[in-house]
Amino acid sequence: MWILPQHHSQVDRFFIIIDLIKTAKQNDLKSIREAIILKLEEKWEYQWQSNDNISAANHNIDEPFFYGLIYKINGEVFISEYWELIHQIWDDSKKRTSVFIYSLFNIQFFNPAKKICKSNLYPFRLFFKVLRDSRIWNKLTVPEMFFLYNINNISDENTFENLIKEILLFRDSNLDIKDYFKNKESDFVKSYVSAMYFFRILEKFDILEINSSISLANQSIVSPARRDSTSININLFELKTDNIDLIDSMLTKYSIFEESRKSELPSELISEIYNFIDKDIYEILDIEYEIDYSLANDIYNYSINPDKWNDFEIKVNEAINMFYNIKSEVVWGSGEPDFVARYKPNFPDLDGSKIFTGDTKSTKNQLMGINPWRLKQHMQKYNSKYTILITPKYAPAAKKDIIWENIVILSSLALSEIIRNFIKYEDKPSFQDFDNIIINNLWNDISDKFYDKVSEIYWTNPR
Repeated sequence: MWILPQHHSQVDRFFIIIDLIKTAKQNDLKSIREAIILKLEEKWEYQWQSNDNISAANHNIDEPFFYGLIYKINGEVFISEYWELIHQIWDDSKKRTSVFIYSLFNIQFFNPAKKICKSNLYPFRLFFKVLRDSRIWNKLTVPEMFFLYNINNISDENTFENLIKEILLFRDSNLDIKDYFKNKESDFVKSYVSAMYFFRILEKFDILEINSSISLANQSIVSPARRDSTSININLFELKTDNIDLIDSMLTKYSIFEESRKSELPSELISEIYNFIDKDIYEILDIEYEIDYSLANDIYNYSINPDKWNDFEIKVNEAINMFYNIKSEVVWGSGEPDFVARYKPNFPDLDGSKIFTGDTKSTKNQLMGINPWRLKQHMQKYNSKYTILITPKYAPAAKKDIIWENIVILSSLALSEIIRNFIKYEDKPSFQDFDNIIINNLWNDISDKFYDKVSEIYWTNPR
């Protein structure tokens, strides 16, 4: 059973909290929580009791986190790509609704904010698919969410059909809630309370509206987990007609049976989930999409500025991690390489993995010499198969320093242009072809061969 966060449904608070995070001087979780507590006291005049302030601050972080608007990695809080857009067009309610719908379509069952269960499902694609089924009439009651919440997976049309039949059986039963969900009271109340918050959020984002023409009497149910009975509201929530075309186009584009993203690296998965953005949204918003080439630009600009040697190391490491079957880390300290990378030919399995090391040399002029003994020590320490030396330019004599060694040279300009292509074509390629180039060209400059391979991939087969 998947259950949504049970917090507030005050959409304006989404904007205030995200704006606070966007302007914060520090984005660590503790500082953000403290800033939210101050904002809650100032904006909503909270009167705290015991640890209620910490709990409220956490709720105000967790809810936008669940809906894909912010994300957390290693104790730091970041704003997702979709929320950057929502923040930009907040005052335009129609555009704001569209972006939120796009965000919902991207949320998968494996949600870092709340480990719901192990499933490949994108739950809100399922939710909209159910609403748009001709037998459901674009309407759901909050109790009917029980049947969606009890779905762990939807693998084919048959399992989807079974879900629709369950909802229709409930609608046609004419039984009271307490009778229909007898012996399931605890799970039902959990799903009901959770769904109430979710439906109210969708109502505030102008995605759903209450169908006031249909009057249904409230009922009650007693859960073993609660002392008092729970009052059940049977209002019909209806999909607003303004959103039907967009949702239909999204359901055509994205299958409810699509497998969710997976990665053995939690931070990488979180980043991919929250920074994925469907570029079609820019056309709907009438905003020109600009590709961010800053990583490619920084690699070269930092390489020719000796004062930026530290930034150069970090950016090169980011670039190496753009290959999907590499995990690279910057290594700090004397006697260490600048980065150590694990290449996994059989990704995600570690079988057959190999380690290689890297060294960066930022210089305004030519690099006059290379110390192969130091690079060899790095390789021995990490059992590295080879070292990649990345620098903007070097004297011809420097190349002689690495003859017969498991060392290759890659120019920072070539790396910059390679990464520019990765960004342009939104690709994270395999390192296999590039590893082959290195193995077959040890103690040489591999810049042209690397760039030729990129040209072969993208220029002759544009995506």
